[in-house]
Amino acid sequence: MKNIKSVVCIIVILSTLTVKTFGGAPSEDYIKIINNYIDSYVNNNPKLMKRILDDGATLKLSRGETLLIQSKESLVSFMHESGKMTQNCDAKYEVLANSGALVIARVDFDYANATQHIYLILEKNIDKDWKITQVCKIISDKEYESAPKVLTSN
Repeated sequence: MKNIKSVVCIIVILSTLTVKTFGGAPSEDYIKIINNYIDSYVNNNPKLMKRILDDGATLKLSRGETLLIQSKESLVSFMHESGKMTQNCDAKYEVLANSGALVIARVDFDYANATQHIYLILEKNIDKDWKITQVCKIISDKEYESAPKVLTSN
């Protein structure tokens, strides 16, 4: 009888730990990473960008029919070289899909003449920290109903 109670106790404890570890709702810590991405992008903060990107992260950018691929190191280095600046845009994000280990989000940076759609892939690493593993950038030009009015001289 004593052995049966011990076995039941162990089963209950293991079941509880399994449900708590694997069956819980996904953590929303990834939202902080998305907000940090927006902040580091808008304010050109290479230290913050370096902290939130995974070491193997890549940035993919379409230029016509060519796909440019940039590593974390080259992106952070470019931000460093660019110096202090602030982007003149509005930013918003939407989480497209999420699970306990993977999140796909879209961040839109809205400028006067174009919108940059940034698709972020976030993964929870072995240390249970969220990191951005891939950034895909697509730029959409805005269409104007009529030609812009400009001042000219003869």
